[in-house]
Amino acid sequence: MPAIDIRKGNALLINGDVFVVLDRQHVTPGKGRGYIQATLRNIRTGKSVNRRFRSNENVEFVKILTKKMQYLYRAGDICHFMDIENYEEKIVPLSVIEELINFLPEGGEADIELYEGNPISAQLPASVSLKVTETVPGVKGDTVTNVMKAAKLETGYEIQVPLFINEGDSIRVDTRTGKYLSRS
Repeated sequence: MPAIDIRKGNALLINGDVFVVLDRQHVTPGKGRGYIQATLRNIRTGKSVNRRFRSNENVEFVKILTKKMQYLYRAGDICHFMDIENYEEKIVPLSVIEELINFLPEGGEADIELYEGNPISAQLPASVSLKVTETVPGVKGDTVTNVMKAAKLETGYEIQVPLFINEGDSIRVDTRTGKYLSRS
C-alpha cells in the first residue's frame, strides 16, 4: 500500500523487522514532492527511529490483533494483564504502555494490540474515572478565579484539580492530555 495511508498505530514490515507507527506527519515543502515523516518503534528492540517515506512509496502493512485485557498488577518493568475472554495472563513490558500506566488502575481495562502474540501497543478510552487519594483541603471563599490544587490519584499520578475536589472523590481524566475533566 502507498505510504500516504500510514496512520498512528499501524504496524509496518521494514527490512524484516516490524515497526509500530508512533507519530506521522505529512510534509509538503514549497519546492519538490510531499513526503511522510514518521516516528517508528521497533517491536523487537523497543528503539524508536524517524523515517521519511515518499508519498507514492509502497510499504507493507502487518495485521495486528486487538484484545481487551484487564490490568492486574505491575512488577518492576513488567505489567501483568489478563485476557478477558479466556482468562490467560499476558506479560506486557512497561515500555509498551509507559504513557498510559498513569491512567490505568488495577482492574482497569485496555485494548492491547498483539503481533504474533507479542504486545506492541495499548489503547485506553478517551477519559477514565479515577479516585483521588491525596489532596489538601480547599480554602472556603477562594473561588474568585479558576484556582487549582495538586491531587494524587489512585495510580500515583499527580494532577491539578479544582479546589472543591476532596480526598475520596472520583474524577474524570482525559487520557490524551492528562488533565482534569469533571467530577464523576
